[in-house]
Amino acid sequence: MSNVNNIVPQALLPYAQFITWVLVPDPKSKKPRKVPLGRSGAGAAWDRPNDFMTAEEAFTVYRQREHAGIGFFFTPADPFWFLDFDDAWVGGVMRPPAARAYQLFHGAAYEVSQSGTGFHLIGSGTLGEHRNRNIELGCELYSTRRFAALTGRDMAGDAGVNFTGVLPGFLTEFDLGPAP
Repeated sequence: MSNVNNIVPQALLPYAQFITWVLVPDPKSKKPRKVPLGRSGAGAAWDRPNDFMTAEEAFTVYRQREHAGIGFFFTPADPFWFLDFDDAWVGGVMRPPAARAYQLFHGAAYEVSQSGTGFHLIGSGTLGEHRNRNIELGCELYSTRRFAALTGRDMAGDAGVNFTGVLPGFLTEFDLGPAP
């Protein structure tokens, strides 16, 4: 990660909702757990804005403390949603549900996930306080009370693109709960 502009979608930069994160072993899973850390270096939470930093501050802390990366907390104060698709590729080909989501949200901010096997999409739009996952499809969508571990890997698109018209159909098609 050479600088904050290579990691953070530009639309997120005005929001001081950034944290750093570290990976810790999770005895209940094969994958390590991502733990958000605030300005002080202690655990961060979505409802404690004093934990948050600007993107530049988080990038500096990430480098100084050698954390795994920087992240963004989604709160009711921002217009963004986050879609996390795990295991998006099989044999180098995007799985059909992942390809469909990518197609529906074409133009949203895109990056490859920390694992390298999935992707993230970040966009804007009216979703309300939404958090839900579809384990069978390997995806989760949320707009508040969660953080995203940003990677900047193969970053493209714009998190400021508004998908309010697309979100209700997506929630239904992907069985991710009621539309706003």
